[in-house]
Amino acid sequence: MNIEILGTDTVKIYLTEEELYEYDIESNKFERDDPAVNELLFDLAEIIRDEFGISLENESLLIEAFPQKNGDCLLYISFSGKKSVRPKPSARPAGFIFEAESFPALLGFCRALQQSAELAVISRGSSLLYGDGSFFLLFDCTPTARLNAVIGEFGKILGIGRAPVCAAKEHFREILPKNAVETLAALL
Repeated sequence: MNIEILGTDTVKIYLTEEELYEYDIESNKFERDDPAVNELLFDLAEIIRDEFGISLENESLLIEAFPQKNGDCLLYISFSGKKSVRPKPSARPAGFIFEAESFPALLGFCRALQQSAELAVISRGSSLLYGDGSFFLLFDCTPTARLNAVIGEFGKILGIGRAPVCAAKEHFREILPKNAVETLAALL
């Protein structure tokens, strides 16, 4: 088991197939209403409290499980952090992941963002990732209504928040680490 604290409100946990077996859990059948999963989560909350001083009691939790091909499982547990950990005032927004329908759609999306002064500002905090035969743009802000309208024309939001963004960074290859929208729009 490997536990890592990400930021002020997310815990990343890597569980091996053997550790899951101790709880009679298969990584591809990680379901919240399974008593074995609940037992594991209570035990993990205890470990996190004892080892890191972070109490997850009375917190609303977002738990995401990503089964691995080898039977292991990667968990992301996000929480409000208001009671457990004080967020830094300068903490960056959680962000979101954009997936284009195709590479030409990705380029069109970047061009549309650059043509709007309101939307060009958000493109500064963008990076480009590649994985599973698709390109993804990561943004370090939350999507606005205006941005959602543009997104709908070219693709979809794959995930919002720290856990999906962390998972994407871990599982996909980063091609452009910063200013990805500006760089791609310049290709046209």
